[in-house]
Amino acid sequence: MSMSRTFRRMLLYKTLRSPSLLDTVELDGDYLRLSAMHWDDYWAEIPKAFQGDVDRLRRIWESYIDSGFASSHAAPYCEAYFILLRTLARQGKPFALSDRDFLAKTLGFENFTLKLCHSPSPFAAATASFRNPAFLSFNCMGIRKNDRNDPSLLPLIVGNSRNTPMLYYHYRKQNILKNTDESILFFPAVDFEMRLRSFQGLQIVAGTIADEWDSRIEQRAHLLADRVLVPLLKDFREARRKQTALRILDIGSGVGLFTSKVTSRIVNSGVLGAAKVEISLLDILSVDPKRHFCTPALFPGLSKVEYIRSNYATYLDSQKESFSRRFDIVFLFRMLHNMSVFRIGTTSSEEEENPVVDRYRLFPHMSNYYSAVSLLFPRIVDDNSEKDKQSLTFFPKRVFNVLSLVTSSGQSLITLLMKVSDNVLIEDGDLCADTLVKHVSRHNASEIAICDLSRSLRLSMNHIYWITVRSNGFHPRGDMIWPR
Repeated sequence: MSMSRTFRRMLLYKTLRSPSLLDTVELDGDYLRLSAMHWDDYWAEIPKAFQGDVDRLRRIWESYIDSGFASSHAAPYCEAYFILLRTLARQGKPFALSDRDFLAKTLGFENFTLKLCHSPSPFAAATASFRNPAFLSFNCMGIRKNDRNDPSLLPLIVGNSRNTPMLYYHYRKQNILKNTDESILFFPAVDFEMRLRSFQGLQIVAGTIADEWDSRIEQRAHLLADRVLVPLLKDFREARRKQTALRILDIGSGVGLFTSKVTSRIVNSGVLGAAKVEISLLDILSVDPKRHFCTPALFPGLSKVEYIRSNYATYLDSQKESFSRRFDIVFLFRMLHNMSVFRIGTTSSEEEENPVVDRYRLFPHMSNYYSAVSLLFPRIVDDNSEKDKQSLTFFPKRVFNVLSLVTSSGQSLITLLMKVSDNVLIEDGDLCADTLVKHVSRHNASEIAICDLSRSLRLSMNHIYWITVRSNGFHPRGDMIWPR
């Protein structure tokens, strides 16, 4: 870690340990501008019905900070916050304009926004694991010790900027300092119109504050390279015997870090023999295409690295007339995952054994939190007009966006990709087998075969699919889901 990055993280950490509420982190080149608020400034104009709950929260919040964020003080702090949420949730109806501001402040409590210098609006939000009472509640209940999948614990937060609340979803977690479990959680915008700007801004954060974004990058690279790609390439060896290069197109590559990890494992496995690798990275970010591919272990095994800056749907539409299977494999590594839709679902106590609810990780103690979110953002709530809201449990839903599989001209992403290559490897957290099968069925993709590798790889929170042309006559070990 560079000294300047360490200094910036120490500055942020010092502010987060102070008895104030961090409001905004502004990035200006190598500099951070931190804006914090005193309690009275943040909670100005409290509606009378909530004054007692806010006063109680203040006393316990101050005690928690004075204790040095001791775990023994965490439970009362979380309880005081959830008492306030319960009072809010009991309103059960959209708030008046004056009370709506208080609702946004309650949901945005201990969250802060991220913005670029001279930009009027934030591009993302963040929170600290040891200060956010909703996230901290999972520690107090012992849930987080047994479940390291942090995005499923607090998938949605509210960020406030210029008195305008916005909804953000969990993307990454970063330890603030080494040898500590205290971390910052980063959240891009739920709003699709802002999501591109979110990822562009978070890429700057990655160079200013954070290290490698994905803490499980080596684990994922091992899974996809060693257990999927290398075995498949061994089986393809005879068909590729005369090839001088393995041609890879990675769609949604980001900065190319993960692709470089996967490719390095392929090269060092020896499965390619004397052949080298040609990499084409396709993404909307402005990055150095060779930054992560110049390592001594990888660079000698490459014959080409190129970067194509474009939206994937636009690129495929513009190229569809000239496709001639230019690539051997296409990667879609969690790219579609970042286009998912977020909603608030509801269930009654009689429905809580429903497997659909289990899929969305229902945590009953968070119901009032999401009930309050539904009051602030009523458009994202599933229709429950005929139900008694007081008897409902509210929970977040992350749903695969089926429109991400269709280009702007109405073409199927899958069928276009199969014109680019005989083989496509998809890794995604939200794309279930039924959704994928319905899509290819609707677009009459009779010439392809799809194998679901998720069960054979013992995955529970992720999906991996291998798509190939049926004429290859080869299928990896897994569940053949198409054709049926």
